[in-house]
Amino acid sequence: MPHPQKTIGIDCRFYSLNIGIGRYIAELISELGKLNSPHKYLLFFTKTGCAEFTQAKGKLPTKDSEIIIINAPHYSLAEQTTFLWALIKAKPDLMHFTNFNTPILYPFKSIATIHDLTLHFFPGNKLNKPWHRLAYHLAFKRTINHASRLITVSKHTASDLNRLYPQTKNKTTTIHLGVKSDFHKNDYPNISAKYSLPQQYLLYAGNWREHKNIPALIKAFAILKKEYTYKGSLVLTGKTRPHHQDIPELVTKLNLHDVIFVGDVDSQDLPSLFHYAEAFVFPTLYEGFGLPALEAMYTNTPVVASKCTCLPEVCGDAAQYFNPNSPEDMAKQINQVITTPSLKQELIKKGKQRVNQFSFATMAQLTHQIYNQLLT
Repeated sequence: MPHPQKTIGIDCRFYSLNIGIGRYIAELISELGKLNSPHKYLLFFTKTGCAEFTQAKGKLPTKDSEIIIINAPHYSLAEQTTFLWALIKAKPDLMHFTNFNTPILYPFKSIATIHDLTLHFFPGNKLNKPWHRLAYHLAFKRTINHASRLITVSKHTASDLNRLYPQTKNKTTTIHLGVKSDFHKNDYPNISAKYSLPQQYLLYAGNWREHKNIPALIKAFAILKKEYTYKGSLVLTGKTRPHHQDIPELVTKLNLHDVIFVGDVDSQDLPSLFHYAEAFVFPTLYEGFGLPALEAMYTNTPVVASKCTCLPEVCGDAAQYFNPNSPEDMAKQINQVITTPSLKQELIKKGKQRVNQFSFATMAQLTHQIYNQLLT
């Protein structure tokens, strides 16, 4: 029996093709448009996000869907006032908050996606003041208590959420992410000149926050150079920020001349950046899903990753694992992969099989099922 049309709001303020939550939103919107959904979608964008959506030639999920521009950046006072008022005016039958940060006084039916609980365990510079921590925990608790359903992107995130907040157990559903299909190419453009890349390099792609464990990776790289005589370079993406000066300072202290900081990489260049790397190294101490590992597999690049949190769940047997607290073990496992052709090819083969188990299309279908269940 077909479902009657309802109005569903989606918080798109994080929309971006270059960050995890932003890509989640981009793929959700895109894949919902392929489902022949009966519903009307209200997409709440910031002006900047809408401009990126337009530049990317994004399409609305259904013909009568609308974009609503709001000047309410995430983690701002306007989120609690301007955004709240816009939602009350629009009054969707169901509101999908795509992260934990929501207007705490929003009174109507909603669901929320919880990508991770990183700030619970690694507050870092984002929550370096008592009122920041208080505001975070207040917003988080209000969101999980008010939402009719909570979506987590991994079973590990669900486990952390349910352990810390037992009241969420009966309303939590895990829906894995996927990899964008255009990440796999028959021909990967050479981008070495654009980013000054060497012929031989290891890759880390992501931000430099505390839990990403970049200093341990740099120490492991120093061991690779000294003890295993590695001739290649280490390429790090991500912006250098004032509170991340410890990373370039460590590179200088260890007298490393082969660490290359490429900054933010254009989304269309990421597949090539992954593909031409000898290996993708993921030294993280905590992840909600670990999408870059799947992206590496999708581009036929072997993955060497931390054996912790969600990564074994996502990578399965298609990665070589190390202890993230041991630069020595990290270096050892990286060296084993790049110097053992049979192991490298085995990981590439298993990676190709592994990525087929994850799909943004499936993610959107399962999310749409939740919409329908709550709107019935």
